[in-house]
Amino acid sequence: MAVVEITSHELLQQVRRASGLPMIMDNNLDDALLAALIRRAAGFLCPCSRATVAAAVVESLEFLADTPETLRERVDAATETLIAFGDLLELNQVTIDDPQAKGTWIFAAPPGFVKLRSGTVLLLGISRDESTPLPSELSDQVIYHRFARLLPATGKDQATALAALGLTAHTEEAWTRGPQPATPQTLVEKLARRLLSSPSSGELPELTFIRPDTDTTYYRGRWGAPRNETGVFIGRRPQDFGREGMWGVVQLANGLPTKFLDLPTRSRWRGCDEAWYVQLALDATRRTPQKYRVRPTQDGSYFDFFSPIPSWAERRLAIVGELAPRAKCLFSYRVPQQELKAQEEYLQKNLWLVRHDDKSETEG
Repeated sequence: MAVVEITSHELLQQVRRASGLPMIMDNNLDDALLAALIRRAAGFLCPCSRATVAAAVVESLEFLADTPETLRERVDAATETLIAFGDLLELNQVTIDDPQAKGTWIFAAPPGFVKLRSGTVLLLGISRDESTPLPSELSDQVIYHRFARLLPATGKDQATALAALGLTAHTEEAWTRGPQPATPQTLVEKLARRLLSSPSSGELPELTFIRPDTDTTYYRGRWGAPRNETGVFIGRRPQDFGREGMWGVVQLANGLPTKFLDLPTRSRWRGCDEAWYVQLALDATRRTPQKYRVRPTQDGSYFDFFSPIPSWAERRLAIVGELAPRAKCLFSYRVPQQELKAQEEYLQKNLWLVRHDDKSETEG
């Protein structure tokens, strides 16, 4: 049998075919293929840490696409999106058979779906034994749009067919459920009271926090080590297991931590989601609210965000629109023009964001 040499592009094409993805002319590592590879790795490896899945995917693609640093950044960002959408479940302080396992782990969500108001069905979850749990007559209809897998509305009762296959049905309301609307002052005061009743934190080596005197349109640049600050802030402290640190609300006195309240405070939330929600409230109470930008186009309007938002808010945007390539921001969503007003009202009322249309903003 002859040994045939193939190029990296040919190999990626074979991987696309094995993943059930349609062939494309520009055969680079696109978001749809990256998402499929992360789901596949998670199906084999979960439950495990995010770092374990990321390392497996990066190692498999190390000589096929991007530089190692860029590839790791893309894998981390894609994993975060899959968690936000519900393909992966991130649980804090898990209890499993391994007594050494502590901290935050990810799990492969069981196959499920959400029927969107447009009639389109959003597929969720991971099938451990195969790339898709769908029969060919349904899998051939799937549209892969970046990190999302969609079944277009056809007039047939696809929800009943999917449920009959054993996929779990999720309602829009449940999939996007967030906290009850509140004022930022109420949220900050509530957390301040919880901090008062918390035990002293002691020293927290390598503590990082979101500095209040930084530009809210440059998320990565907001993080740093404490100096001489006093007040309540969002921070992260190292933990023994896992690559990521523990999210929390930290009280500082002249740059020294005195209290640290671990997040999440509710079991159904992720620590990062609650932290980003609290940071939105903190920025609003300091009269430096976070911003979003709107870019009207012929095919709808693009929402540009400069900092992360909680997953329940991102899912609302995913229901009416779609994740789009970013433009000098952290991430973007395109929504139909008729949805613009309702989505802006939600962002302003529930996340206390303000609209900013200055196109010279710093990249997120």
